[in-house]
Amino acid sequence: AIIGDRWRAYALSHGPRRLLRFAAQGLDLYDVDNLINASPHRMQELSISTSVEDCCDRLHNRMHRLPGTSAHPILHVSHLYPALSPDCPVLLCDVLELSGEAERTVHVAAYNMTYRYNVDSEWMERLLSFCKFGSDSETTKTTVEPETASNIEPTLMKLFVTLADCSIDYTSSPTFDQASRSILRVSEVRLSSNIVSPPGPQQAYRISIGDVSLQITNRRFAYNFENARLSRGTMVLSDADVRDDNTTTASSIRGILPSPLRRMQLITLLSLDSLNASIVKRNSVQKANESAMTASLGFGSLNIYGCKDSFDCFTNTVGELNLKLMGLSGDQLKEMRRKQQEQEERTTSDSTPTTPSSSTAADDFFDSRSQDEEGFEESMEARNSPPRLRKNRESLHVLRSPSSDDFELDGYDWTTVDHQFSKEGTIPSGEDHVAKWYGTENDRKPPMLDIVHDELSEIDAPGRKRQVLNIIPHHIGLHQSGDPLALGDMDAQRHAGAKDPLNVKSRVLLRDLKVRCRFFDGYDWPQEIAHLEKPKVRKYAFIIDEASDRNALEAERAKEEKPKNVKQSRKSALMGDLLGDDDSKNQGTFKDIPLAEERGKRIRNMTEERRLARRMNRFLQISVQGVALRMDSFADRSDHRLASCMDLKLADLFLAETISSDRPVKLLGEWLNEVEHPRDSGDGLVMLKMVTWKPVERINAKLELMNEESQAVLHLLPLRCYIDQRVLRFARAFFAKEKVDEEEGVGSPAWGANLTEIPPPVFQRFKVKPCKMKVDYTPEKVDVNALRDGAIVELVNISPINDMVILLKAVEMEDKVGLGACVGQLVSSWIRDIVETQVYKFVTNSSPFQPLTGISGGVADMVILPWDAIQNGEDVKKAIKSGMKSAFGSFAYETLNATAKLTNMAAQQLASRRTLNGGGLPTRPTVMPRGVTDTAGHAMNSIAKGVEAANYKVVIVPYRRLQSHGAASAARSVVEGIPVAVMAPLGAASEAISYSLLGARNLVRPDIRREEEANQRGLNYREL
Repeated sequence: AIIGDRWRAYALSHGPRRLLRFAAQGLDLYDVDNLINASPHRMQELSISTSVEDCCDRLHNRMHRLPGTSAHPILHVSHLYPALSPDCPVLLCDVLELSGEAERTVHVAAYNMTYRYNVDSEWMERLLSFCKFGSDSETTKTTVEPETASNIEPTLMKLFVTLADCSIDYTSSPTFDQASRSILRVSEVRLSSNIVSPPGPQQAYRISIGDVSLQITNRRFAYNFENARLSRGTMVLSDADVRDDNTTTASSIRGILPSPLRRMQLITLLSLDSLNASIVKRNSVQKANESAMTASLGFGSLNIYGCKDSFDCFTNTVGELNLKLMGLSGDQLKEMRRKQQEQEERTTSDSTPTTPSSSTAADDFFDSRSQDEEGFEESMEARNSPPRLRKNRESLHVLRSPSSDDFELDGYDWTTVDHQFSKEGTIPSGEDHVAKWYGTENDRKPPMLDIVHDELSEIDAPGRKRQVLNIIPHHIGLHQSGDPLALGDMDAQRHAGAKDPLNVKSRVLLRDLKVRCRFFDGYDWPQEIAHLEKPKVRKYAFIIDEASDRNALEAERAKEEKPKNVKQSRKSALMGDLLGDDDSKNQGTFKDIPLAEERGKRIRNMTEERRLARRMNRFLQISVQGVALRMDSFADRSDHRLASCMDLKLADLFLAETISSDRPVKLLGEWLNEVEHPRDSGDGLVMLKMVTWKPVERINAKLELMNEESQAVLHLLPLRCYIDQRVLRFARAFFAKEKVDEEEGVGSPAWGANLTEIPPPVFQRFKVKPCKMKVDYTPEKVDVNALRDGAIVELVNISPINDMVILLKAVEMEDKVGLGACVGQLVSSWIRDIVETQVYKFVTNSSPFQPLTGISGGVADMVILPWDAIQNGEDVKKAIKSGMKSAFGSFAYETLNATAKLTNMAAQQLASRRTLNGGGLPTRPTVMPRGVTDTAGHAMNSIAKGVEAANYKVVIVPYRRLQSHGAASAARSVVEGIPVAVMAPLGAASEAISYSLLGARNLVRPDIRREEEANQRGLNYREL
């Protein structure tokens, strides 16, 4: 049923120019069952009518609700959010023909519309079946001959679609475990395209989206408020669907948001500022590397802000919706199995093609042996059993690559020279310099690297070598592509083991995505936990840390709930007897009137809700910048099973937190040190390449959905960590899942028991390159009970750890199901290797021993460097000079660093004394001092503030006491201010000395200063 308000249409024709406009102030779409009484008697009466007007009258009279009528709104005007332009049409369509029918312009605009998504609804299938009604009776199809098609005059239609202030409203199904309602609000969507008929070689679309937000609540809030305001809603909806019990309490939040949004308690969890997409669909693919469809996505900033309860609600909602939409039922599995068997029978009857194996291509993926480019050779066999247990393989032919290099993220190791050479004789100015082969105009092929003879030569013909090329040791400027991920075929043909180039079905390119995930302390819906009994234990460092203790006391509270209900019913009965009336209305009236203790409890709950609410200054944030991705999906072919190739690069990644300090601290980020490990301009902090193959059988004989098979390589740049024990406890409490009772079991929910989830891929090999990490660890306390029970890891919490450099070894995992299993195995392997080979660093880099370790390293250079010079025949005097420089440099650095930390700790302790009364230390500048001269401003400010605090306690306060209470009170205040007069200047002087020593340390070790400056990058609140 389509119901609208004030529909208007205009038409204008003047010569070849034509204009058609359609506008609607209201448009509502319903999915209705049993709205019209279609009994045989009624239909017979309608068929007897001879007048169209009579038929319309009869039809209108029968358009009313019946006892069995069921209606659900699908598309309607939004009533939750007030329209900025109430008089603007919700639907506007313009069709313009300015130069005849050959060129047409179509503008479609929708404003302030809401699509109400129901996962259980089948209105789309019903609408399609309604549109196809009667198509079986006439199956004649109109075909156009090629000669006739070539004579058709081409037409052009310029299409422009605009959506403004539109929403998608979703409420979780009552059968789902997670109750939620989500509203996806989009400020503007623009789509434009030039559609040519007959279709041209390619069709392009341009989509721009701005200001997207997702709001969520943890309740299935009814649609009654909107239903009561729908156009003619009472004609199709029941009274229970349009009754709004809260319309009398209409109010607003600060005069902007209407009362329904306040009652719904919506939380803005996700926001996206912009998205620009270009989609190109090619009707005919001519080049080997062209894709049938290419989607190029340019994102702005994607933000996810939430607390533990809202984030869990969001993840559970998405998980259940994904299971409902993507899960396969038993009938669907049987149908897929039948089609698979039919396809296999057709393939077997036609021919017996060789199907390359993913394991074989994967071995070529990692193989470093020399390979022959002139044919095929026997390799490892394809797996026949399910991927999780496959051990048998079948022999097959695989195309070998001419490259003898081991697989790397970019196809080559960083020491491999690119086998291309320049034809230019001059070096262009203003270009990035990279190494490249240099040759003459007669050279047409890149030189081949002869590893056996260790010479560079080019094979021009069998048995004849050309002259050996000389490499000029200069950097030649090259024009580099602005999108390196879009180049090449990602070695797809080699991974698939196919003779011919593969057909790319789709290609997705993503550029410059910025993601911020901020997880706050507290709760977005504190009323859900405020009524729980507060544990009377230690003071918690953050709110969500006490959630487990509250849940432990919930069982005891449940036992006391039943006597309260009995007492409440007894009170109502006594009041009814007192009035001499058993009317339930009187009982309800007195039941709603709270007693004194009940009012006090409500006030305490409100206070507790404010305490448990979101704490904006306590959060853990994950920031990712410069996300670039390319993913190619390949069409099905009988000679390979390759599904997709993916390249992912993260330019920058860091974790920031404000749990351990009021100022943001970078928990994890890049370790910037141009001396020890310089970073290439094209490298990302995280680089991942992943290749996926389809299983031999998508569904086996037991109707089980088989996993896809994948290979992956992960490369991490050196990392810098500042870890605090409180942050680890916060992360564990935030991401911890609620424990499931043994009686309930673990697995899919009851409503999804008959659905089969799409299993994660099986990583036959997951290779992680080695990585260096520099760690600072600050413990909070040692768990003595856990240490007594044998938890040796608690020894790490005895002392802080400074500047500990550990090497994370290369790890290669096999046969792991899902990315989570790979991450778990990777962390376990790293921890095992650190315990076995690098555990001594936890002692040498602890605070008491770390200065001695640094000095001893410099002293060792005084002996090792001269000895190496003697052994290698080098200049001994220069070696002795370098050794002494290293020793004195390390001694000076460790002395200045340790003294600066000790004086800073003393200043913090003195400033934390309550007797200072506001005489705290000034905040340090965010810019690191380059030398002692840069510290003068902060040092003088610190001393001035300390003298000011002492002057206030010793001079100002006694003078005021003298004026008001006399000399005795003034003398008493002078005595009371003596501790402040001593500690305030002392603490200020300690801070000044500490900051000055920090500047001297940075002057001695500028590399440490640059490292700390890089660690502060991106931590101001504007960048966060």
